[in-house]
Amino acid sequence: MLNLSGVGLARGLRVMTQACLRASRGRSLALARAAGAPRTGDGRPLAGPGPRQRRLSLSAAGVVNSAPRPLQPYLRLMRLDKPIGTWLLYLPCTWSIALAAEPGCFPDWYMLSLFGTGAVLMRGAGCTINDMWDRDYDKKVIRTASRPIAAGDISAFQSFVFLGGQLTLALGVLLCLNSYSIALGATSLLLVIIYPLMKRITYWPQLVLGLTFNWGALLGWSAIKGSCDPSVCLPLYFSGIMWTLIYDTIYAHQIIEILEGRHFDDIQDIKGNTTTALMAIPEKEFQNCFEGWTRCWHWCIASQGKYFEGDHSDIQQGGQER
Repeated sequence: MLNLSGVGLARGLRVMTQACLRASRGRSLALARAAGAPRTGDGRPLAGPGPRQRRLSLSAAGVVNSAPRPLQPYLRLMRLDKPIGTWLLYLPCTWSIALAAEPGCFPDWYMLSLFGTGAVLMRGAGCTINDMWDRDYDKKVIRTASRPIAAGDISAFQSFVFLGGQLTLALGVLLCLNSYSIALGATSLLLVIIYPLMKRITYWPQLVLGLTFNWGALLGWSAIKGSCDPSVCLPLYFSGIMWTLIYDTIYAHQIIEILEGRHFDDIQDIKGNTTTALMAIPEKEFQNCFEGWTRCWHWCIASQGKYFEGDHSDIQQGGQER
């Protein structure tokens, strides 16, 4: 009998608990409807507790998108959301600084950071100059129509002032180097200015790009050693130029494959913006040309290897004599 009464008590408690849960749920739904909240089946999204916040991202594009809106067009003008160009400008500097380091020692971290800052500023200045020269052309091409100057987000005067600010900061970085490197770095500004114009008068603009982007191969060594050693700097510089010819030509062909059949005619109508990718070169001849660049690249690197192999043998001989 006690067992039966215990079972009955348990059932009663269970029924009461379920009833309380139904009642509390009903009161919550009633309050929510009174407050104007949408029902579950309305198909309307539930309102958040406050203003929607943008997701934080550590990518370059995410950093630009999370910046204040008035600042974003200027960051896009200097291509801060596309850092690959900055790396291509910075890497020759790191190679040269590393080669100039004493055997068995790490490269100078102060110089690496200094050149990294300069690479960001000078790449931004170069992109600003390029967009100022090409603003009328960029408006006619879908791929470039969204650039800040072509889209009207930044005026020509504002871009000119912004360019002056970048060059002033870059000059401050350059003045931290020795006098030889200051003069050598200042001469690269001529290449930065004329590179956008080369697309209008030659099918080899990437050659001028190589001369410009690999200037750090000369500057990094002189910043450490005080002057350029032609037996080291010139092979490194010319190998960088061959490297630029290779990757920039691949990039140009990739763009053509993407644009072909859509707005490729727009590019053909823009007279003056030329590249070897737009030349009517037979595939076999172009392949031979590409292989020639690669061989020159390998030769320049090999010549450097022989130079440093000789230096290291001298060091090893000195160690053995001791």
